[in-house]
Amino acid sequence: MPATSSLATTSSVIGRDASVRPIARVHRVRLVTVGANEGSLRWQTAPAPSRQGVAFVFAALSRFVAPGGVRGSADLYVDGQRAVTFPLEPEGSYLLRVPGHELCYRPLPDRRQRSYGAYALLTRAARPGQPLTLTARFRSGLVAEQMLFRLAPEASLDGLAEALRSCVGTTPIANGAARILDDARNRYPELTGRFEITAVF
Repeated sequence: MPATSSLATTSSVIGRDASVRPIARVHRVRLVTVGANEGSLRWQTAPAPSRQGVAFVFAALSRFVAPGGVRGSADLYVDGQRAVTFPLEPEGSYLLRVPGHELCYRPLPDRRQRSYGAYALLTRAARPGQPLTLTARFRSGLVAEQMLFRLAPEASLDGLAEALRSCVGTTPIANGAARILDDARNRYPELTGRFEITAVF
C-alpha cells in the first residue's frame, strides 16, 4: 500500500564527500501558482421610484491597463447576480445590452489621468421603493500597474443626466451610488482582495 504521508517514507542526503545518508521522512517543496488578484467594490443605489422604468446613474473612475496595453474588464453584479461585463478605462462611449439590463457609459472630463465617466444602468431587477445592491469585480492580473474602480458620489445628478441624455432619453433617473457598502478592495496594488490559486505542485 503506498504511503499517504511522509511519516512512512525516507529521503537521502548526499554529503560533500558523495556519501549517502538516509533520513526519516521526505523533504517536499510545494509550488503554488497564483493566478490573479480580485478587486471589488460594492454599493447601493437609491430606492427605485414607484413608476415603471428608471435609470440608475453614477460617476466612477477606473483604471486597468495590463502590460502591452491590454485593457481589462469588470463584471457588474445586480443583487448578487452577474448582469454584464464592462470595460475598465474605456477609450470612448459605449452601450451594452444583455437580457434584462442595459449599461451606458459616457466619458466626462478626465480626472488625475484616469478614465472618469458617467454610467446609467437600466435594469428589470429594480423593485419600486427598494434599492439595488451593485458589485463590480475585476481581476488585477498580478501586475505592477495600478488598477481600480472607484465611485465619485459627489457628482451632480443633473450633470450626469445631461451627459447621459442620449442613453436614457426621458426615462426617470435615480441616484445609482447612494451608499458605498465595501470599498476595501477596489484599488490594486494598494488594496488586495482574494487570490486565485491555479495549481499546486
